Amino acid sequence: MSLKGQYRHLTLRHEQRILCDEVPKLQPGEAQFHSFYLPSLTAGLYDLTISQTVTPNKDDPKHGKEPPARAIPVKRQFDVLAPEWSLSSSDGGSGGSGDDQASTVMSVFPAPGQTAQFRTLPHMVLRDPHLPWARRVSKQILEDKEKNMIPWFALIAFTAEELELTDDERSTFFPSGVGATPNENLGWDLRTGAIKDIPSNDKLLNKIREPADRDKQIKTSVVAVPGPLFKKLFTDSEDPNPTQCDVAKFRFLSHVRTVATEGTMSAIEGDSGTFSIVVSHRIGPVDVDSATPVMVHLVSLHGIDGLSLSELKEKVLMTSLYSWTYTALPPDSFDVRSALQNIGTGGKGLKVLRTDNTSTPKADKSGPEEAGKENMGQSLEELVTKRQNDGYSIVRHRTITGEQTVAMYRGPLSPTRVAHPLNANVSFQSNFGTDLQILDPNLGLMDISYATAWQLGRTLALSDQAFTASLARLRTTIHRDALAKAKEDIYKRLGSADSQTIDTVAYHSRARVVSDIGSTVACLNDINTALHASATPTVCTNRWKRREPVSDLGLSLRSNHIFNQMYSQALYVSTGLSTSADGGPYCYHTVPTNTDYAAVQEWVLDKLHLANIPSHHFIPDPSYLPPETIRFFHVDANWTDAMVDGALSLANHVTDDPAEDFCRSALKARLNEYLATPLKDIGYCQQMPTYGFLMKSQLLVQFPDIAVSAEFEEQFHTREDWDKAKPAAPILVQRKLASDTMLVLFDREPPGLVNLKFTLPAHQQTFVVAAGLHKEDRTKNRMQDEIEIEHQKIFASEHPETDPVKRGGWLGGGSKTYPMGELFDWQSRTMRVVEYATKIHEVLSKEMFRDPKEDGTNGPLDQYIEPRPTAAVFALQLNEPIYTLVIEPAPRNSNTGTGAKTRKDNLSISEDWEHLSLPLLRPEQRTSSFRFHPPPFPAHKYTPSALPSPPPKPLYQPTNLLSYVPTEPIILPPAPPMPASPPISPDTVVVANPSFDLKVSPIEYDSFVPTNRTVPFDLIFSILVPPTSQSTFTYRLTKLTVRLTLGSLDDAGLPSPDDDQSFRPLIMRKPKNSEPPAPTMLSNLRFNVLRSFDGDVMILEVVSRTAWGVDMYTLKEASFVLPMVEVIPWQVPFGKDKDGAERYWRTWVQMKSEFLMGESPLEWEHGREVLLKREVKAVP
Repeated sequence: MSLKGQYRHLTLRHEQRILCDEVPKLQPGEAQFHSFYLPSLTAGLYDLTISQTVTPNKDDPKHGKEPPARAIPVKRQFDVLAPEWSLSSSDGGSGGSGDDQASTVMSVFPAPGQTAQFRTLPHMVLRDPHLPWARRVSKQILEDKEKNMIPWFALIAFTAEELELTDDERSTFFPSGVGATPNENLGWDLRTGAIKDIPSNDKLLNKIREPADRDKQIKTSVVAVPGPLFKKLFTDSEDPNPTQCDVAKFRFLSHVRTVATEGTMSAIEGDSGTFSIVVSHRIGPVDVDSATPVMVHLVSLHGIDGLSLSELKEKVLMTSLYSWTYTALPPDSFDVRSALQNIGTGGKGLKVLRTDNTSTPKADKSGPEEAGKENMGQSLEELVTKRQNDGYSIVRHRTITGEQTVAMYRGPLSPTRVAHPLNANVSFQSNFGTDLQILDPNLGLMDISYATAWQLGRTLALSDQAFTASLARLRTTIHRDALAKAKEDIYKRLGSADSQTIDTVAYHSRARVVSDIGSTVACLNDINTALHASATPTVCTNRWKRREPVSDLGLSLRSNHIFNQMYSQALYVSTGLSTSADGGPYCYHTVPTNTDYAAVQEWVLDKLHLANIPSHHFIPDPSYLPPETIRFFHVDANWTDAMVDGALSLANHVTDDPAEDFCRSALKARLNEYLATPLKDIGYCQQMPTYGFLMKSQLLVQFPDIAVSAEFEEQFHTREDWDKAKPAAPILVQRKLASDTMLVLFDREPPGLVNLKFTLPAHQQTFVVAAGLHKEDRTKNRMQDEIEIEHQKIFASEHPETDPVKRGGWLGGGSKTYPMGELFDWQSRTMRVVEYATKIHEVLSKEMFRDPKEDGTNGPLDQYIEPRPTAAVFALQLNEPIYTLVIEPAPRNSNTGTGAKTRKDNLSISEDWEHLSLPLLRPEQRTSSFRFHPPPFPAHKYTPSALPSPPPKPLYQPTNLLSYVPTEPIILPPAPPMPASPPISPDTVVVANPSFDLKVSPIEYDSFVPTNRTVPFDLIFSILVPPTSQSTFTYRLTKLTVRLTLGSLDDAGLPSPDDDQSFRPLIMRKPKNSEPPAPTMLSNLRFNVLRSFDGDVMILEVVSRTAWGVDMYTLKEASFVLPMVEVIPWQVPFGKDKDGAERYWRTWVQMKSEFLMGESPLEWEHGREVLLKREVKAVP
């Protein structure tokens, strides 16, 4: 299973290895070297001929009698493609490195814009191990062809003086029609099709071959190399008088490495990676006193081998496939060792920022008042310092009402441990996030950390369309199935134990309904047969049978009987959704039963590992992470909890109280179960990040794949098979936030985390021409120019020594000097590659191979058996030592400091990590360090009432026993013809007219209208279909009309207080020029409400949106609101006591009545004239 694109690829690949019982081919720190890696076919056009020969059987009687049919071969051509004009990189060609796996160039050294010592040999790392040998550029037959192959490009370093052109040369070499433009590396960019328009002349030689038609629009670069330098670069140094160019020496400058990528950025591609490496044989300026820019070009060798030197001109045009610029430093300048030592303090030794020394986080079990009392007496400066030590920073904040103020903020990375949850009363489950703000009572500032995390989680979820869709579908499934389970439970409790057969119980599962379809259809087919067989009339005797009435429980979602058990039912439903095919909790390596849940769980786990979080949440202020520093931190689980809750709050269309969001709480419960359950066949729970560090250094720019390894304290085991315990992944996340910034997460912290090691990657090590280049200096007894070489022990045998102690250090115990002219050309700054490789081979053959018959010493035997020099051995010699930076806790009662071990390739830095008294858990006791804390579901708010018992059924006793009567056929006379039925008039109502319950009241009351208000208010017209009303299935409603009489204070006097039938207008008449607000429907959007006036009568028509109308059997209500109504104010004395005194004043009117369709206008109670009229049409 490919893990490309997976954020948690480190832990997932580690788990895969455990499940498959696989051991990586290469352990961390190991590498395999190859001098070349040929592709199956090199680039070019190939002819393919396919022929077929059929040989008949000799025993066939037709054999030899017929001439054989002629087989016509089929010929085809195919083209093997490979880059020829340019190479791609993740940064678009500037030479940097990145994570784009589609780029060809992985990294270069020195990195663009960076510095390096003058003796550095530039090199580049290519992702394609075959690329240097994908094309053939030479027809030479080498003696060592089995050991080395000539690549088709070479890496050359130039200075600005060597590539700059004068104005005359620019206009001559690159006419305006060519379209060439200079680039930052002193090359010229143009289309490949325009290269033929650059003619050779007396100053320029253009031997670049014409591209194929398909490649003429490709962008490439060219450089004009001085002729004398070209001769130095591309001739055989062993020939004192060369006549033609030779590229055979470049076979020693390209090789292939397969390295263990664990702990590096390349680990996303697998446990190991195979890369091709191209090294330059030319260094930067050697006789300068200041930093000098150096341009490095990867040039094509096409057309160079065998080129006569007599053809050379002042300039030779070459194709540049890739280029970048770095700065070469003079002697005694920057080197890798000092860069590793000086991280953080500018040359004074390493000093990392460690986390707190508190052994256990202190939970705040009190409220803000008690916390404020604890800090009483502290100065403002002390309070601010305490918050700063906790990692808080001041940010600009705008309140919900718009005022601008300041607040405190801290991201997920904290220098101190934070209890999770903060206290027993805190729950990170919210619907809007602002309730997660915490007020500091001492500073008077709001802590918006968790509110910001909640909003960020919601934003990240909304930006991920796949996650949002999966979460919405998952919520819908949980809600639907939990509601069905709750109804099923209620219906079953209404009946008996065999409720599925009780006629009064209206619940049947979908599976049963589907299974009964076949028998139902079969019964329908047998109706006529059964009737004729029993001589039963065609009219069914059970036609008018009705079920006995059952009490209406109101089984909606919000009913007490249903909502009380929604959380428990959601837990039950989500359990089935969160499992895998084998029955256990789903994990990445199993097959899910529900793909939506799998997508949600993987998304949540990625976010708990801080995936896709903007870097300013990690580093709120740039001063928190200065250059060349390492900052350790704890992961605040409250912050990630709030962020995930913000994401899971989406698609909540049911509840407004976060505690009542049963779907979200059920999902968190299932995630908690997954985090607390050991992974099947792995033996430990899901690893969750709790600790980590941020590193900012130029080393990450120079070596993008710097390897990080962590050593952990051994766990205590009590089992007999403790040696079979499966180790957890050492590093959970290793990501680059920027080119010079890296984030690393662990699931353990000191003292469980013993030390950290930073090692230069095996495929991105530096190459140097030698340990030193020394000019003649007679004062130092140096009589000639010398080159100093530190010969390395290179084990090239079938069974090389792997013990670092036995391998030893340098060969011969130190460095050796040679005359510079033998191995290095000072004038052209180039190595004599063949001579240099031969010298290394001779020394290794002499020192690393000893014949026991001739040499009686006890040294290593047969550790170098290569018969000829190879590119792999030469590259190992040119490599600088592999430096390792070790950060480890200082011993107790010791002073913190820095120190270097005796070996040159090891740096050991002691950092004062406090030895914490944390208990070490056994593997069987170790669980995930993270869990969600959703609030308890408030089931007590929805305590259901007792379910009604089903009505008793009468027991019928037979009056007479049936006796046996012999059956004989009965012949009936023919039936007389039926008289014709009279036609049904249009005014005839066949079924009962439907009725409606109408109430008029304000929104805050239920059944009356106040008459003492002086301000307008909204009036609700509640039109409901009574549940006991007989359904009128043959009608559709098209219109309801309500008529209201308008009036004013002068139209009539006060009504009689004891006469409920007195007539008087209720609503005041509006001025002629005013336009009152229009009425609107409340919830039934299948209707529109229209308003019109007929004199002093307001007509409100509830009209169906479609001309066809709305089916009456689906209609439940047609309520609407009339906004901003002014009621005629009045109050009358109402009621009297026994002495005749008035008890109170009446200031209200009750307005409700049941209106039947087709009736005449009705007089409402208390004299309000309203006409409710319906318009319906029958279904044809």
